[in-house]
Amino acid sequence: MTLTHSDAVTPGACPAARTITRTWTATPSSGTPVSCVQTITVVDTQGPSFPAGCNRNVTYQCVAEVPPPGLGGIGPIDNCDPSVTLTSARTSNGGAGCVGNPLIITDTYTATDDCGNSSQCVRTYTVIDNTPPTISCPPALTISGPIPPCNPSDATAADNCGSVTITCTDGPITGGPCSGFFTRTYTATYNCGNTASCDQLITFTDNEPPSIVCPADFAVECVEDVPPCDPADATVTDGCGPVTVICDEGPRIPPEDREKVF
Repeated sequence: MTLTHSDAVTPGACPAARTITRTWTATPSSGTPVSCVQTITVVDTQGPSFPAGCNRNVTYQCVAEVPPPGLGGIGPIDNCDPSVTLTSARTSNGGAGCVGNPLIITDTYTATDDCGNSSQCVRTYTVIDNTPPTISCPPALTISGPIPPCNPSDATAADNCGSVTITCTDGPITGGPCSGFFTRTYTATYNCGNTASCDQLITFTDNEPPSIVCPADFAVECVEDVPPCDPADATVTDGCGPVTVICDEGPRIPPEDREKVF
């Protein structure tokens, strides 16, 4: 006896689906052949599969560290479809990337086979910058004369994620207005509010003399009309504060002898 079969294929609702009608025929060495029919139904209900480890959750300090969308050559495979359709979408929660307000970026990859079955790989990147910047103050300073104003650019600062803002403030003076010291504090701030500070010690002394402007020259008729010397007639200033002014009169010179003196 010989056993043979033949198939008749009826396409299904999608390329991988079909109905196979298989007719089996048994032919004896003598006598009449007999047949029976077997129905095989192919139904693709399984979606594509992504490699192990495709889904991941990673935390970064900076937005720049988040990789661009892409699976890096690790694509999905399907049990029936040799070439699946792959789409991707990136979403964000709009956070600032700071402690208490993290930035969460989600990449969703969807693989779909030719029967409409799909599966997803989801990658989540959380950005939280909790590292303070670094800052370096200018060296200690000893000066005489006017104290230079606070200048933020005298310090240098950097942050692992971007540029920083530098401010500076002066602490209270220890000593007096003419000599003493104080601390100048420089502070670097990144956009998450992360800060770092350093201090510069400034010691100062006043070696500058005061400035004085005498009253204008004037003339009188008689020597008796000359007013007494008054220190208040002169204008004096000093960076350290009030000064004491004294005045005294030299000998009175007759008009005919003035050219000999001046």
